[in-house]
Amino acid sequence: MKHRIVFQLDILAHDTEKSPYVDGLMQLFGCTVEQIRGIASETLYVLLHDFSYFNISTIDRFFQQVLRNFTREIGLQGSFEIEMDNDFVTASAIDRMYSELSDVDQKGLLNWLIHYAEERIESGNWWSLGNRSERKDDLRELAGELSKETYKLFRNEILSQIKDKSVLDDYLKEMRRIRVEFESLLRKLGEAAMAVLERYGLSPDDFKGKGRSWIQYLKKIVDGKVEPPTQTFRANVGNRDGWFLKKEIPACIDSLYEELNPVLQEMVNCFGEPYVRYNTAVQSSKYIYALGILVDIDRRIEEYEKEHNVLLLSDTAGILNAVINENDAPFIYEKIGTRVNHFMIDEFQDTSRMQWGNFKLLLLEGLSQGADSLIVGDVKQSIYRWRNGDWGILNGLNDRIEHFPIKVKTLATNRRSETNVIRFNNQIFTAAVNYLNEVYKKQLGKDCDDLQK
Repeated sequence: MKHRIVFQLDILAHDTEKSPYVDGLMQLFGCTVEQIRGIASETLYVLLHDFSYFNISTIDRFFQQVLRNFTREIGLQGSFEIEMDNDFVTASAIDRMYSELSDVDQKGLLNWLIHYAEERIESGNWWSLGNRSERKDDLRELAGELSKETYKLFRNEILSQIKDKSVLDDYLKEMRRIRVEFESLLRKLGEAAMAVLERYGLSPDDFKGKGRSWIQYLKKIVDGKVEPPTQTFRANVGNRDGWFLKKEIPACIDSLYEELNPVLQEMVNCFGEPYVRYNTAVQSSKYIYALGILVDIDRRIEEYEKEHNVLLLSDTAGILNAVINENDAPFIYEKIGTRVNHFMIDEFQDTSRMQWGNFKLLLLEGLSQGADSLIVGDVKQSIYRWRNGDWGILNGLNDRIEHFPIKVKTLATNRRSETNVIRFNNQIFTAAVNYLNEVYKKQLGKDCDDLQK
C-alpha cells in the first residue's frame, strides 16, 4: 500500500498529465495541473524525508502497537507474543480441563458437563467430545463465544460473580423454584376453572365455537402446557356476551360469570410480569451450565497465556478498551511516544463496537484540535459479523460525532465493477429495501427510518 501511494504521488509530481487521477482531482478541488503538481511534489518531499512516520496498518496491528506500551498496566511481560491461532489455545485449555476432571475439587465442573450433555441430547442437539483434529467438538464450538464482544464486555463481572461454583447451583435452584411455582399456579387456575364448569354441568364444548371454542385453552393448561392465551381468549375475559350463542345461553350465566371470570382474569394476569420472570428462568436455565463451562475454559485460556507469555489476537481490542476507558488521549499518546492527528479508517462497516470505542477517543482528540479525519465504508459490503463487525456503527453516523459535525459524501461512481453488476446490485438492493420497509410498515404502521438512509 505504501508503494502504491508513493508511486502515484511520484507520477503526479513529475509526470502529472499521465496520472489517472489528475482529471478527477482537478474537478474535485477546482485547481490547475500546475497546482496539483506543486502540492504533489511538496507532499512527496515531506513524506520521503519523514518516512518513518508514514504508517499504514490494520486496526488489529495498530492496537497491538499501542498495547505493547501498556504491558505494565495490563500485567504482561514486555516480550509477550501475539497468538493468532485461537483454536489451538482453546483446544489446549479444554484438554487441560479434561485432564483435571478426576481431581476432587473439579467434581462440580464434572456435574456441569454431564448436565450440559444431557440438556443437549434431550433438546435434540448433537453432542460430541472430539479430539483436536475434529471440528465438531461441542466444547470447542461453545468456546467460540469467548471471542465475541457480547461476552468480553461483561467478562470481568462474569468471572467475579462465578468464582464459586455454588453460585450457579444456587441460581439454578432459584430459577427452578420460579418455574415450578408459575407452572403450579397456572395448573391450579386451569383446574379451578374446569371445576366451575363441571359444577354447572358445562364443558368447553358448550361455549361458542364448540370444539374450537376459545375456552378449549383450559384443557392445555390443565395438561401442564405453558402457552400464552390467544387474543380471542383475552377478548372474552370480561365479555360474557361472547361466551355463548344467543340461543344457547344457559340460565346460570350470571352466577357462572361471577365465579369463572375472576379465575380467567387471573390466568391472563399470569402472562404479564410473572410470565416474563418465568420465561427468563426457563431460558437462563438452559444456558447456565454452558456459562459455567465457558468460565472454566476462559480461566484455563488465561493460564495458558500467562504460562507461555502470549496474548490472543482476539483479546487485544477488549484489553485496550479497558485501558483506554480509564485514561485520556494525551496520556495514551504519551505512552506510545507519538501523536496521531488525522485518521483515515477504511472498510469501516466491518469495525466492531470495541474497536470503535478504542478509536473514538483518539479521533475525538484530533477533532478537538481542529484536525479532520476520514472514515470510508459501505454498509452493504459488511462481511465480518463473525469477527464482531457491526455495520450499524457506520449506519448510525449521521450528522455528528459527539458535538463535532460530520460531512457525508456519497460516491456515486463505481470504478471497480462492470455496468451489469452495478445495475443488478442497484436493483436488488432497491427491491430489498422496499420489501423490508413494507414488512416493517405492516407490523408497526410506519416507515423504517434506518432503511431510508
